[in-house]
Amino acid sequence: QKTATTPVVPAPHKETAPPAPEKTVARAQQDSSSAGPDTHGLRAWVVQIGSFGSEDNASRLIKKLRKAGYAAFMEPVKQPGRVVYRVRVGPELQRSEALRLRDKLMRELRMSGMLIMQYP
Repeated sequence: QKTATTPVVPAPHKETAPPAPEKTVARAQQDSSSAGPDTHGLRAWVVQIGSFGSEDNASRLIKKLRKAGYAAFMEPVKQPGRVVYRVRVGPELQRSEALRLRDKLMRELRMSGMLIMQYP
C-alpha cells in the first residue's frame, strides 16, 4: 500500500544586512545625523565654492583648484530658463573633515565656501 507524502518546504530565509566594513561608515552617518530626519544611506559632504551662469568660468575655477591640489568638480543644475554650474570640492565622509577643507580653502586660496551635504 502506498501513502501520499507531503513535500517538506523549508521556511523562508530572512536576510540580514552585513555589518558596516569600517568604522568610518558609522562615524559618517553619526556626523550627518544633524542634517535632517532621513538617515538612510551614506552621506558625503562637499564645499561649494561658487555657482556660475557660464560653464567656462566654472571650468577655469576648477582648473585653478585642481592645480592647487583640491578634488574639484562641477555640477550643472537646471533652473527655469538657464543652467547654473556649481563648483564643489570634496567629497568628505565626515562633516568635520569637510569643515576643515572649507577652512583650508579660505586660508590658502582666499576662497570662501559653504558646506553642502549630498548623496554620492
